[in-house]
Amino acid sequence: WMVSHPHLVVSLNGKPEVIQEENGRLVTIPAPAVHPKAPFTVGTVIWCAKICRELNRFKPTHFLLRTNDLLAVGLLRLAARKRWNTLAMFAGFFRKERQYDRFVSRELVRMLNRPNIRLVGNHRDPATQSMIEAGLNPEKAIAWDYVVTRTPAQFPIKTLNNGAIRLFMAGNLI
Repeated sequence: WMVSHPHLVVSLNGKPEVIQEENGRLVTIPAPAVHPKAPFTVGTVIWCAKICRELNRFKPTHFLLRTNDLLAVGLLRLAARKRWNTLAMFAGFFRKERQYDRFVSRELVRMLNRPNIRLVGNHRDPATQSMIEAGLNPEKAIAWDYVVTRTPAQFPIKTLNNGAIRLFMAGNLI
């Protein structure tokens, strides 16, 4: 349904590149390399500024956010300033263990409660509840899920061979 509408997808992983096809544009903006002694937030602020420049060039009317933490806060600030109709999707808990986590969650919730944010989805009910506990307006919260048709209890316990194990994990750790 998006093919006939101008759209921009910003990928946060991979090598820097731009792919233009008809009405669509894919721009990969990876996290910048910063000095190893620089605080993590310095890299995030630089990264956010690069993404915001790309978004400002595109001039969206609607925004779908699919990232979290401090980067999400910065992008939501831009969306609020520009009054973009925004949906946000997460797949993890709003953390509160460290002071930094509490600060980021508080700022994220503050931005998510803005009027331009229509709905906020999170994977499964416990993660969605963590957003509400952090202060998100419950009327905006939606738990997205898949139907669980199989559970671990349905399968026999497996044992590992005595040989060496090499494990590969592909995914995003949130």
